[in-house]
Amino acid sequence: MSVRRRRLARPLTVAVLACLPAAASAAPAGLSSVGPGLWSGGPSSAPGWTAPGITASFYDANTVQIDWNSFAAGGGYRWAMGFDTCSNPGSKLESLNFDYFRASSSTSPYYAFTANYGGGDHTLTANLRDLGQGAISIPADGCAAELRLLQAIGAANNRDQTSLHTYLVGSPRMIVRDTEPPTVAWRPGAGQSDGPAGENGWIRGGATQVLAAWQAGDNFGSEGIGEQRVLRDGQVAYAGSPGVGNAHATWIDLPAGLADGQHTLDLQADAPSFATVGTSSLTIKLDRTPPTVAMTVTPSGPARYNAATTASDATSGVGRQRLDWIPVAGGAVALMDSSQADFAAHLHAVDLTAMADTKGYLRFTVIDGAGNAQVAQSPLLAPDALPPSIAITSTPSGPARWRGESILQITAQDNRGQDGIGR
Repeated sequence: MSVRRRRLARPLTVAVLACLPAAASAAPAGLSSVGPGLWSGGPSSAPGWTAPGITASFYDANTVQIDWNSFAAGGGYRWAMGFDTCSNPGSKLESLNFDYFRASSSTSPYYAFTANYGGGDHTLTANLRDLGQGAISIPADGCAAELRLLQAIGAANNRDQTSLHTYLVGSPRMIVRDTEPPTVAWRPGAGQSDGPAGENGWIRGGATQVLAAWQAGDNFGSEGIGEQRVLRDGQVAYAGSPGVGNAHATWIDLPAGLADGQHTLDLQADAPSFATVGTSSLTIKLDRTPPTVAMTVTPSGPARYNAATTASDATSGVGRQRLDWIPVAGGAVALMDSSQADFAAHLHAVDLTAMADTKGYLRFTVIDGAGNAQVAQSPLLAPDALPPSIAITSTPSGPARWRGESILQITAQDNRGQDGIGR
């Protein structure tokens, strides 16, 4: 735009009462909440752009002053103030708001304030003195706009009219709408318990709490997200407002009366002007009850026994099983386990020949799918692989020439002493 400069008898001043950026917060810089999902901010280009022959500066803390230093004979834009939220993903300009446009007296029809958005100019008024408080709605996809002062023509007789006026725009500001709801997501570690580590994804006995670990984010920071909740089986187990972050965590109680089986943890968050947002359920598998086991042991031969076993688990199922010899002297000797093909028969032929002449117990251990263990133990056993020996001697009871009675002496011996001799 080419212009010719002329000196005015008196400079024309346009004062704009600007809304300065809000104090820093978790929201994008310069924006402050003014309602559910709505944010207010000042101009992004204050005190604004000026054409040659015009200067703009802050008159005081809230006013932008625009001075005409020389008159432009040609028409065109003389001043523009920008409003921009394009750098804030998930937001749009809802409107440009102002408290008033005002002139000190009747104004020239050759000057007008306009709003430029959506690729076009929209005239606000040609008589600025009478325009009161209002708002300029911005199209749904708009993220940037400008307030402009347009000089329609540069006629010479316009100088005297315009040089006597001062224009004021009261508190120009943009209203920004948050178009993107917050996000919440479970993070690694969620679902772990405070008890011993379970197996196959189960929480086993000894656990009293489960960890809820999540992250929450919003394009407008913590001010864009409200209360966050963790629900256990549909019931609120935690409610708070930790804001945004990637390290949120809390322990959720697992009451003693909570039934074994699958349970769900759900994560929810409230957001201004949005429906409650949530994430997919986190399933936890709980089995704090050990399996049911039983064993009956009967002798089947020298140092041999039959061990009849049963095992069941209603929740995670029977996992590993094993049969051990537990000597009274200490230690343990593995006899067989569920890796053997015939272990499922539940009638086990146990040969304790190698443990002969010792005492101990047969112990049957069952570990369910969650890692809970239960044992059944036999009475004290004393396997004996060698039978006792018997010696018989005869001594006559009278003279040898007489037929009479003899005394028989029977001696029984066993490698285990008196404990090895029965009837």
